Amino acid sequence: MTSLCGSIVAVVVVNPVGFLRYQRGFADGQDLNRIMPGKKGGSASQSFAHALMERLVRHFDFLLDLHTASFGRVNSLYVRADMREPHTHRLALLQRPQIIVHNSGPDGSLRGACAALGKPCITVEIGDPQIIDAARTESALRGVRNTLRHLKMAAVPEDGGSDADPVVVSRSFWLFSRAAGILTVKPPVAAWVKRGEVVAEIHSVWGDLVDSVVADRDAIVVGKSTNPVCNTGDRVLHLGVCEQRFEAKADDGHQ
Repeated sequence: MTSLCGSIVAVVVVNPVGFLRYQRGFADGQDLNRIMPGKKGGSASQSFAHALMERLVRHFDFLLDLHTASFGRVNSLYVRADMREPHTHRLALLQRPQIIVHNSGPDGSLRGACAALGKPCITVEIGDPQIIDAARTESALRGVRNTLRHLKMAAVPEDGGSDADPVVVSRSFWLFSRAAGILTVKPPVAAWVKRGEVVAEIHSVWGDLVDSVVADRDAIVVGKSTNPVCNTGDRVLHLGVCEQRFEAKADDGHQ
């Protein structure tokens, strides 16, 4: 890149404590992406979140929040964005992911805190935890380059990426287990499931079928659990549905 209009601020690891400990939580165990914008003089995690917002995020014009799935789960390459807001709508499309999930930015998240400041922000979920997925990483970087081009920050060539348009879902939700045991989730990410389809099974440690998880509507698989150890109430499958409009308040029950 030979010329740049504006500034790019890249925070490679927002949570260095968690990164070094192989965990999502901060030093005090709190999830930084559930306590934004933090609190001055609060707990360790609240103080850190507050400093991040005040020293960096408050000065941004746009923000791309890059993530992977949590431990024990896998994701499609998908974007969370408030699709009612024109700037975030455009940022989401520029990423060219497999799926775009309309999500209003829950309280406590970095994206929600950005929205409260009037700053367009999307979350890019780049696949699976604890691996480097070269194809999905390159796809995410392609989306970043598309964004730089769109904002006229850099003269990079247009790169649409995948020929397929992303599936835009108006809302998403999780299916949860009703029993404990050994979990097997059947469909791959980005696959479509039909209403009434058995999408997961839970067996006892002796191999007896304990329960079946059934899709209650036609939907696309945004992400899923890969941990075979399952407790009652655990997340099983993250599904997205396509409806006629984007609701003002939309989240997946993840928080």
